[in-house]
Amino acid sequence: MPKKKIISDKKSRISFITFIQSIYLTIKSFVSNDLISYASACTFGFLYSLFPILMMIVIVLVRVMHTTPEAVTLFLQNNFDIPSFFNLQGIISSALTVKSITIFEIVLGFSIIMMARRFFASISAGLNKILGEETKSSSLIRQLIIFAGEALLIILLSVTIFILVSSHTLAHAPHLNMVLDKFPLLSIIVNSLAKKIISISLLFIAVSISYKFGSRTKPKSIMCVIMAAGTTVVFNLFLKLMHFFINVTKYNFVFGVLSSTFVILMEVFFFFLIFLFFAQWLFVYQFFDTLLICELYLLPSGEDYKFYSNLKRMLFIRPDFFLHQDEGLLKIKSGEAVYEKNDQDNGIYYIYKGTIQLIESTHAKTIEKGSLFGIEACFINEPRNESAVALTNCQLIKIAPEIFLQVLEKNQKASIKALTQVRTYFTKFYKNSRIQDTISDEDADETDEE
Repeated sequence: MPKKKIISDKKSRISFITFIQSIYLTIKSFVSNDLISYASACTFGFLYSLFPILMMIVIVLVRVMHTTPEAVTLFLQNNFDIPSFFNLQGIISSALTVKSITIFEIVLGFSIIMMARRFFASISAGLNKILGEETKSSSLIRQLIIFAGEALLIILLSVTIFILVSSHTLAHAPHLNMVLDKFPLLSIIVNSLAKKIISISLLFIAVSISYKFGSRTKPKSIMCVIMAAGTTVVFNLFLKLMHFFINVTKYNFVFGVLSSTFVILMEVFFFFLIFLFFAQWLFVYQFFDTLLICELYLLPSGEDYKFYSNLKRMLFIRPDFFLHQDEGLLKIKSGEAVYEKNDQDNGIYYIYKGTIQLIESTHAKTIEKGSLFGIEACFINEPRNESAVALTNCQLIKIAPEIFLQVLEKNQKASIKALTQVRTYFTKFYKNSRIQDTISDEDADETDEE
């Protein structure tokens, strides 16, 4: 009996095929989860919560961190496209006039927090749709997590803006201005870079925090940072393309005051599309082995000549993720048995190369590359009712039963197919048992007659 090796994701190889497979799985999950609707909900939540979120950030900067009102106003107006209806100076003046906190201020503050919560709740709902609920929690705990995430994000953004405002103030110190005045081109470059770096940094920090703490599947910090960087880069490329093809000045002339709001909403909607896409990709990365096994199990047969079926078979028939030199592969020579009847082995095997013959008591079946076999023993947890013999030199991938059961828990189509196979197995098993019982009864009757 050949030595069997269980696949290990620690010895996986990331190839171009694996990358394309992950993109396919991300797009497929993105569509099936209806994340476009969640992106729309996040956009509406942003519109609804923009005013209270900016109010909270401004109040934290002015009242808690004692940033000068002029510096806050100048910084926000120069670095962000804030709608004209948002009166920054009025909010700052109102915040400074409040000397003591009364019941009215407490109620007002709570109302502002509840309005801002709509935005964070929409983001949380989108991430939960993608990342699932690996860690079960009560409704109260979920609400507390949303409030804590909202408070943490606002504090971190406020601290970041405070640091950037301080840096901006230092950058405009008299001595530095004297140098920049002598080199106008350098001044333009420095100011332009500073504005881009500030907006990109804030976006990157917010997305990283959302991916890390908005997921219940506990993704690695480095992957959250990588996906956040991808979100930031792609979104900024989108903005470049949008402003290249759209004449914003003409758009403002046609629509007037509401034009800036329309443009912001379009930018926010596409941002959340990108944000949720990379969140979905993060989920695919975390559970890629399980998702890949599911695709292998549901792989269309070679006799299915539909275009989509052929495309999917070509894409997934080669699972590079489970291959790293000879690790993760079970090599069987022609004529050797993978397992024999009555063996206790309950693993599942995928044929990467070669041909296998399954031999039962009454008939034999030949299967080739792209097929999984040995599933029944995984379910019933009993000795094998068949033998599996290699007709050619074969390379197999062995899948542990617990991993395959995780696949069935996460995919309804895989569960239905598995139950159908088990039902067919039991139907055939009991039919053969009845035939054997009938033969035994006939033999007994003949013996009695003699």
